[in-house]
Amino acid sequence: MIVIVTPTIQDGTVVRWYRNEWEAENRSVQISASRNAVKIHGTLEVDDWFDEVVPQARQAHEVLRQNHDADMNHLATHRRNGLVGPLVPVEHAKAWHRCSPIPVAPAGTEDRP
Repeated sequence: MIVIVTPTIQDGTVVRWYRNEWEAENRSVQISASRNAVKIHGTLEVDDWFDEVVPQARQAHEVLRQNHDADMNHLATHRRNGLVGPLVPVEHAKAWHRCSPIPVAPAGTEDRP
């Protein structure tokens, strides 16, 4: 399962669930949640995946109804590098954002060995 959390201008935070990486790469959303609703896109089989995702989506919707910009990143399994970039697992995305191309010493420590 792939979960991507995206801030949007119109709807605030949107959480999207995909069955697999192929669907995520091709933006074939299965279930999404925002402040407006939980949406089921296309035809889905009611199976274990569906039973797992729908309660998560309903809970996300409730949180987003109260605060449409709520931080839902704890649900994310992947992020995109840029608007149309490739998928990156969350751990790699977090590490990438923490990286600085130039090491910077904390202020006042430049002369210390």
